[in-house]
Amino acid sequence: MLQIITTNEAFKSLILEAVEFAVNNIPQKEPTKEAQIITGEDLSKKLGVTIQTLIRWRQKGKIPFLQIGNSIRYDLYKVLDSLEAKKKGAKK
Repeated sequence: MLQIITTNEAFKSLILEAVEFAVNNIPQKEPTKEAQIITGEDLSKKLGVTIQTLIRWRQKGKIPFLQIGNSIRYDLYKVLDSLEAKKKGAKK
Protein backbone atom coordinates (compact mmCIF):
# COMPACT_ATOMS: atom_id res chain seq x y z
CA MET A 1 0.00 0.00 0.00
CA LEU A 2 1.35 3.42 -0.96
CA GLN A 3 1.05 6.02 1.75
CA ILE A 4 1.86 9.70 1.27
CA ILE A 5 3.14 11.43 4.38
CA THR A 6 2.07 15.04 4.54
CA THR A 7 2.91 16.15 8.09
CA ASN A 8 5.54 15.61 10.74
CA GLU A 9 2.88 14.03 12.96
CA ALA A 10 1.97 11.52 10.25
CA PHE A 11 5.66 10.67 9.82
CA LYS A 12 6.14 10.24 13.60
CA SER A 13 3.04 8.07 13.77
CA LEU A 14 4.27 5.88 10.92
CA ILE A 15 7.70 5.44 12.55
CA LEU A 16 6.11 4.67 15.91
CA GLU A 17 3.90 2.01 14.34
CA ALA A 18 6.88 0.44 12.59
CA VAL A 19 8.98 0.36 15.76
CA GLU A 20 6.09 -1.02 17.81
CA PHE A 21 5.49 -3.75 15.21
CA ALA A 22 9.20 -4.66 15.19
CA VAL A 23 9.41 -4.81 19.00
CA ASN A 24 6.26 -6.93 19.29
CA ASN A 25 7.55 -9.40 16.71
CA ILE A 26 11.02 -10.07 18.10
CA PRO A 27 11.48 -13.85 18.27
CA GLN A 28 11.49 -15.04 21.86
CA LYS A 29 14.52 -17.01 22.95
CA GLU A 30 14.21 -19.77 25.47
CA PRO A 31 15.68 -18.61 28.78
CA THR A 32 19.06 -20.11 29.46
CA LYS A 33 19.26 -22.47 32.37
CA GLU A 34 21.91 -21.85 34.97
CA ALA A 35 24.26 -24.79 35.38
CA GLN A 36 23.30 -27.19 38.15
CA ILE A 37 26.42 -29.22 38.94
CA ILE A 38 25.65 -32.45 40.77
CA THR A 39 27.36 -35.69 41.77
CA GLY A 40 26.88 -39.04 40.07
CA GLU A 41 24.90 -40.24 43.06
CA ASP A 42 22.46 -37.34 42.79
CA LEU A 43 22.16 -37.77 39.02
CA SER A 44 21.50 -41.49 39.31
CA LYS A 45 18.68 -40.79 41.78
CA LYS A 46 17.15 -38.10 39.56
CA LEU A 47 17.29 -40.31 36.45
CA GLY A 48 16.41 -43.55 38.23
CA VAL A 49 19.47 -45.38 36.93
CA THR A 50 22.47 -46.97 38.61
CA ILE A 51 25.91 -45.41 38.98
CA GLN A 52 27.18 -48.17 36.68
CA THR A 53 24.75 -47.01 33.98
CA LEU A 54 26.07 -43.45 34.30
CA ILE A 55 29.62 -44.74 33.93
CA ARG A 56 28.65 -46.71 30.83
CA TRP A 57 26.85 -43.69 29.31
CA ARG A 58 29.87 -41.51 30.09
CA GLN A 59 32.27 -43.96 28.43
CA LYS A 60 30.05 -44.19 25.33
CA GLY A 61 29.84 -40.38 25.12
CA LYS A 62 26.10 -40.45 25.69
CA ILE A 63 26.21 -37.84 28.47
CA PRO A 64 28.55 -34.92 29.14
CA PHE A 65 30.51 -34.71 32.39
CA LEU A 66 33.11 -32.63 34.18
CA GLN A 67 36.24 -34.13 35.65
CA ILE A 68 38.22 -32.15 38.18
CA GLY A 69 41.08 -34.25 39.48
CA ASN A 70 39.51 -37.56 40.42
CA SER A 71 36.03 -36.08 40.89
CA ILE A 72 33.33 -36.52 38.28
CA ARG A 73 30.43 -34.08 38.23
CA TYR A 74 27.51 -33.55 35.89
CA ASP A 75 25.59 -30.50 34.73
CA LEU A 76 22.02 -31.74 35.17
CA TYR A 77 20.55 -29.65 32.34
CA LYS A 78 23.26 -30.59 29.84
CA VAL A 79 22.78 -34.27 30.68
CA LEU A 80 19.01 -33.99 30.26
CA ASP A 81 19.43 -32.13 26.95
CA SER A 82 21.89 -34.76 25.74
CA LEU A 83 19.61 -37.66 26.64
CA GLU A 84 16.65 -35.92 25.02
CA ALA A 85 18.66 -35.32 21.82
CA LYS A 86 19.75 -38.98 21.73
CA LYS A 87 16.14 -40.05 22.31
CA LYS A 88 14.89 -37.88 19.42
CA GLY A 89 17.70 -39.14 17.18
CA ALA A 90 16.76 -42.75 17.88
CA LYS A 91 13.13 -42.14 16.88
CA LYS A 92 14.07 -40.98 13.38
